[in-house]
Amino acid sequence: MVCYNIHTMNEQQIAVKINPEVFNKLPALVFISGIAEVEMGKSPDVAAIKAYLESSWAGLQQKIADQSSPEFLRVQQWSEALKAAGVKVKDFPPSIQAISKRALKGGPPFSINPIVDTYNAISMEMALPLGAYDVADLKGDLPVRLSGGGEQFTALGSVENDPTVGDEIVFSDDESILTRMFLWRQSDKSKIKPETKKFIFVNELLSVMGENLPNEAKAKIEEKMSSLLGVRISNVSIQSKLA
Repeated sequence: MVCYNIHTMNEQQIAVKINPEVFNKLPALVFISGIAEVEMGKSPDVAAIKAYLESSWAGLQQKIADQSSPEFLRVQQWSEALKAAGVKVKDFPPSIQAISKRALKGGPPFSINPIVDTYNAISMEMALPLGAYDVADLKGDLPVRLSGGGEQFTALGSVENDPTVGDEIVFSDDESILTRMFLWRQSDKSKIKPETKKFIFVNELLSVMGENLPNEAKAKIEEKMSSLLGVRISNVSIQSKLA
């Protein structure tokens, strides 16, 4: 199992662990993650976050409408990669595809809270999946693995159990499933809340999207989160099958 440390808390390490079978399903996967912690005395720049969210939303509408744009291509590449990995994209669209379709319908951007709005805005600007988990709610490590099937999962905003199927890619901690179908939907557990002070962010790319894109994405995430949220970022890693 490929493993890299993310954070030390209460003398125990929290680590992202990517099972090699995940790379077998998605050989072009490039995985970026790190820890962000709100610094003492700092608070989110709410006005700047709102402006950035609106700008990224409008930009995504234009980019996705242009089928020759790199951003449109990235959404398509994720869809094709997930189909090849056995995901029924029609039923379980990756988050960036769902956001793109929502943007094309027009209207104002959806807003949740400063942290979520910031990483959604970054995701929309680059047309790449980006999410986060509240460290305070995690139990043990954060494996990215294949499910054996039948594991309980309650999606964010739902109260019904939607169990996993065999061999689907999931994020989990030591107790429960946190995200189903790799890039589809998170659970209510470990969601980012207004009071969240420390979180793990995860960003997924494909190597076919460009040699420089991982470093560009890493720099964008660090710059935007630091400046807009007042967080200290540490332990950022870029992981791939060839790394």
